[in-house]
Parts: sequence; C-alpha cells; structure tokens
Amino acid sequence: MTDKKPIIIAHRGASGYWPEHSAPAYENAIDMGVDFIEPDLVFSKDGHLICRHDRYLGTTTNIADLPEFADRRVRKPGNLIPQWYAEDFSLAELKTLRCRQAWPNRDQSHNDQYEVLTFEELLQIIDHQASARSQPIGVCPEIKHAPEMLALGFDFLPAAFAQLTDHGFGTIERPTFFQSFDPATLRRAKEMSDIPLVQLIRNEEVNFGAVRPSSLAEDAADYATVIAPHKSLLIGTDGADTGFVQRCHDMGKRVHAWAFIDEVVGPGFATMEDEIRAHLDIGIDGLFSDFPDRAVKVREAWS
Repeated sequence: MTDKKPIIIAHRGASGYWPEHSAPAYENAIDMGVDFIEPDLVFSKDGHLICRHDRYLGTTTNIADLPEFADRRVRKPGNLIPQWYAEDFSLAELKTLRCRQAWPNRDQSHNDQYEVLTFEELLQIIDHQASARSQPIGVCPEIKHAPEMLALGFDFLPAAFAQLTDHGFGTIERPTFFQSFDPATLRRAKEMSDIPLVQLIRNEEVNFGAVRPSSLAEDAADYATVIAPHKSLLIGTDGADTGFVQRCHDMGKRVHAWAFIDEVVGPGFATMEDEIRAHLDIGIDGLFSDFPDRAVKVREAWS
C-alpha cells in the first residue's frame, strides 16, 4: 500500500525486558528505534487514565503483597477469580503500587521498582524523548473494557482525546492511532476526532487451530483506517498466506499484526524473527512486538 517501511509498535513498551507499561519499558523502546508506543488504558476510581493492560492488577503489580489492600480483592461479572480492579482504587492508591513482569520466564530483576503511570505521564515521556531526538514518535493507545467501563460511568473517549490534543498528538510530529476491539466505541470515536482508528481483531481459535474467517475487517471499512488482526489470521497453520492482508489492502486499509513474542511463536516458525519476516513478506504495514529492538533489526535487514 505504501513505499514506507512497515512500522514497529512497542507492545506495552519494551515489555519483553522490563515490566509492561513502566517508564523504562517505554523509554527503552524509544531508544530501540520504534515508531510507535502502545499503551493500554484503564480508569482509576477518581477518573484518571492509567496505563495498564487490564482492569485487574494482580498479575502486573505487587498489590497482592500489600496488606492494606487485602480486603479490596473482589469477584466481578466476567471473571470468576477474585481480583483487585483498577477502577476501585484512587490514583493516589495506585501510585503506591509497583510494576512487575507478568511472564515468569522473563527477567524479574526489575520488579517492584517502578510506579504505575498515567496516560498523561506517558505522553510527557514521549514529548521529552521526541524533542530530544528531533524525530516523530507516535502513540497508539488501546482502550480496555470499553463497554464495561462506560456502563460504570467512565467514558474513555473525551478524556483520551483531550490529553492527546493537549500534547499535540494527531500531527505529523506526533502521529497517533486509536485502537479498540469494540466497534461501537470506534464508531463513536469517529464522530469525535480525526485521529485514525484501528479495529483490533482476535482469532477466536485461540490455540492456533483452523483460522476462522472474519467479516469484521469489511464491517470496519467505514470507520477504521487500520485493521489489526491477530497474526494467526494472516498465515495459516499450513504456512500459507490466508489472503487477509490482501483483502484489507483491496479496501484501502493498512494491516498491523499482533503480537510477536518469543513465548507464542506460530506453527512452522523456529523463532520470532522467522515469523516476523514471513509476515513482512505478505505485506503487513506494521507489527506489535514485546521485543522491539529485535523487530526493528529484522525490519531493517528485510527492507
């Protein structure tokens, strides 16, 4: 679709090396030469946008070790396991937590050192780093649990768009994509902002079984600039191109594939790098990786 190199998106920062969504995960990803930083957004009880992958905090922070919060662990609809939920904690309380590496096989030496960041603080990090380098560094936030949060009275869209505008994002100098799995949220976003929208798409066959064709790419054509499918929708278990990328390109849509990590390499690939090369060969326009330095290296050698 374009002569530009495919973009590399740091998935939760350089989360293969540092606890996800921590300041060093973001800062080091920028040092590694990524084009975009990807934060996931949830809400605090007092309405602040927080950089966390999920509403629940038990897997990526030290909250389970803090006795003052022991009685705040609850069970909510949709999750049978009791958890600590971000929307039940004020920003001040969340700031007492420290980030942890979620993958047990990854480096645990950076645990319990870095505080939970707000979206505002991440945008400040990108501002500072981009100004120091005199180069564009983009952001592609993903809003999490949007319908559930809206039902609780938390609307991501006005808050996120206001902060992006305040920091000059959505320009050539601060390129921006706005992501969600929820079509209704993206349709509302289309009415509120000119920022390009990304429709995330899962493969419902979570164990890399037979690819289930999705019409969501076509359904999103009237509001999304980018279609972002799980990588298993693009190359089947037989190693063949499924045609998904070409379908999207025929509609004038870019394709950003997720997520390339060591722990989940698709069938037929020996390494994450092999898998990335194969997806670049079929024409993806961007990719998400927890190991952005390695993804950048593959892209540079490929191009």
